[in-house]
Order: sequence, then structure tokens, then C-alpha cells
Amino acid sequence: MRSYSGFKNQRFKTYFDNEIYLPYINFIYIPISIFCAFIVTDYIHFGTECVTPIIFRVLLFLLMMAVARYCITNKPNVLELIESTFLVISSLFLVYVGRLAIELSNFDYQGGIILVMIYIGTFSRLSVKYSISTLSFIFLAYLIGLAPQLYEAEPSHEIETISVYASAYILIAASCLRRDFEVHKRFTQSEQLRKQAIQLRKQSNMFEALSYQDALTGCYNRLYLHQVIEPSIDRQLSITSIMIDIDHFKSINDTYGHQMGDMVIKELADEIQKRLPTSSNCFRYGGEEFLVMVQGETEASIESLVNSLLESPSLLRLEVTISIGVKHALQALGSVEQLIDDADQALYISKKSGRNKITWSD
Repeated sequence: MRSYSGFKNQRFKTYFDNEIYLPYINFIYIPISIFCAFIVTDYIHFGTECVTPIIFRVLLFLLMMAVARYCITNKPNVLELIESTFLVISSLFLVYVGRLAIELSNFDYQGGIILVMIYIGTFSRLSVKYSISTLSFIFLAYLIGLAPQLYEAEPSHEIETISVYASAYILIAASCLRRDFEVHKRFTQSEQLRKQAIQLRKQSNMFEALSYQDALTGCYNRLYLHQVIEPSIDRQLSITSIMIDIDHFKSINDTYGHQMGDMVIKELADEIQKRLPTSSNCFRYGGEEFLVMVQGETEASIESLVNSLLESPSLLRLEVTISIGVKHALQALGSVEQLIDDADQALYISKKSGRNKITWSD
């Protein structure tokens, strides 16, 4: 019987409950129903004396059904203990019924306990701790509660019966241990898969972080800006940063949903990139913000470009507008961060002064 320590033990318990035990717990109703069905044999064996065992059997059946249903619905964490308790109670009841039959000189109604033992080894999904302890209790219940009286009546026959019970006990215990070994083997495999999945997620996150393109729009991202574009800037040429933001984008998401919002972002990105000169790059800078960096263009050509960009939303399927902030420098002597910040401040002014317009930074 293997055990774990700390958090791994809790993971095993969760794995056992969710993958091994609880998925099959509704089958517990089958042996309970079979237990009740033996009312017929009670009547056959006891005749007019059957009232008491039948009443007890029906009461136990109703109690076990009610408790099982309640625990399955509300207390799944105690179901192993409950199932084990049911098996113990059932075996004690069978000892009672068997002794009652002996009192009536009936020595053929004491074999039901072996069915309970077989259930533990074949049908039940109890953990090895519960299955072995419950199996041992049931076997001892037979040895103490029935075997002595049956031995007095038919010694040779009872010795044979005890040998059968002992053999069944050994085989069923071995079956429970094998089942436990298989469960732990499956858990170990699941842990290996879990570790591999975690490693793959880490690698995926790393690759995503290293990716230079935004998945939705195909535009470059900030990583590309800082690792590729910024180091390659020619400080002797003019440089322009253009910040673009979709007006009232939150209301688009709220009104039409996020899928429509994503569509607007993608379509706008396509329209922006169609209008850009070869000396420029477009970046998705935020949720609905775009940054365009242009080198070597005159202020007049930049003015023509931003006017074209302002009109670009007119071709979108959804009617939207954009606001633009522009910073143009004759030489790229300052930092890229400052250039972008100046364009962002100009964008803020466009937003504050009515939107759907262009503001140039001094």
C-alpha cells in the first residue's frame, strides 16, 4: 500500500475520488437492491418465521438507500466510509439471519457473506485501506458468528467451507492490492503527464512572449518595437509616431459583444496597414490602440497619411471613428519612449476635444 506526503497526497486523494471512485458511485444502488431482493429467500427458508428478518431487511434497505442518496448528493467525501459501513452492517445482518436459520435447524442459509466479500474484490471501487479492513471484518464475522455453530453440526463440511472462505479472502485481498497498484500506476502516469503539460505551457508562454506578431491583427507587438525597430532607427532621418485609438470602443463591446469588437480591431488594422508607406511599421499597442512608426517622411507626407488614416474606418462593416495623435521630429535624436509619449498626449487631446480628429504634438 503506497502512500504520499504533503500536497502530493492531496493530489492523489483528488485523483482517486474524481477518476476512480466517484464516477462509479451510483452503482452502489445495485448491491443495496440485491440485498433487498433476498426477501424472497427469507420467505422460502423461514416460512412463517420470516416476518422479523424481512422487516429488518426492508428497514436496512430503506436506510441504506436514503443515506447513499444523501451522501452522493451532499457529502461525497464520506462515501467510502459509508459504503464500507454498509458492507459491515450487511454482513452482520447476514450473520444474524444465518444464526436464526441454524436455530430452525436450517444449515443451508449461511452462504450470503461470501457474496459481500466477492463484491469488495470485483465490483467495489473502495481504496485498499477500506477494502482490506472491511473484507477482514466480514471474514472474521463469519468465523466468529457462524462457523462455530456450523462446525458443531457438520464438522467436515464446515472445514471445507472455511477453507473456501479463507481462499476467497486471500484471492479478494490480492485483487484489492492489485487494484491499488494499478490505481497508483495510473496516478503516477497522470502526474508525469501533468508535469509535461506544465512544461509545455511554460514553453508555450515563452514562445508567445518571444513572438513578434499580435495574433488577432497580424500587427507587430511591443516586443518587436523594442527589440527590433528601436535599435535599427536611423538617428539622422526624420521620425514620426502616430497613436490611433478607436472611439467609444467599450460601448461597441457592450452593445455588440467582444466578437464584434475583435472584428472591428482586425478590420481597422487591415485598413491602416493598406495605407502605410514602406518606411513604416504598425503595432498593436493596446487593446484598441495602434501605433504607427514612420521614418524618413516629410511633414507634408505625414499629414496626408494621417488624414487618410482618419478616413479608414469608413470602410469598416460597423460604423466607428478614431482619434489620432501625431508627433513628428526632423531627426530621431530623442528616445522612442518620449516620442510615443508625445503622440499619446496628442491623442489624449483629440479624445478630450470631441474625438474623430487629429492632434499634432508641438
